[in-house]
Amino acid sequence: MKRLIILSFAIFLITSCSSNSETSTEGQNNDSLQSETTQQTVAIAYDTEWNRFKNTIVNNDSIAFLTFVGPDVTDPEWLFTMLKEDWVLEDLTAATYADLTISDYNGIPVKEFSAGVEGSDEEGNIYESGIYLYFEESADGFVLVNVLMAG
Repeated sequence: MKRLIILSFAIFLITSCSSNSETSTEGQNNDSLQSETTQQTVAIAYDTEWNRFKNTIVNNDSIAFLTFVGPDVTDPEWLFTMLKEDWVLEDLTAATYADLTISDYNGIPVKEFSAGVEGSDEEGNIYESGIYLYFEESADGFVLVNVLMAG
């Protein structure tokens, strides 16, 4: 009788452990699937983030613009004004997320937007100006990490 009880208990333990390992594997599979889905969602979100960024400038929304600006951008108010210049705004509104190039910023791959203009002044002096924006694609969204202006 004791052997029957011990045997029944052993079978119960084996059955219990095997169902726990199946549950654990299912949990791991669900975690992997959820991680893949999150990565796909993030990739899709950057396209939306780029459009949101452009809309902050087009709609003259300086408060929303600041949500995209990283801590290394020293004068975001002046930058916001600069981005509303006709020559920048024209290129900015036309650029899609797919148009952004991949660049390097301190060893980190970033998305780069650039706009440029050339012309001449009243005295015939030729000038060129350009602006380059560098965006990091982070888990928190699209972050403007650096700006370069020349001209």
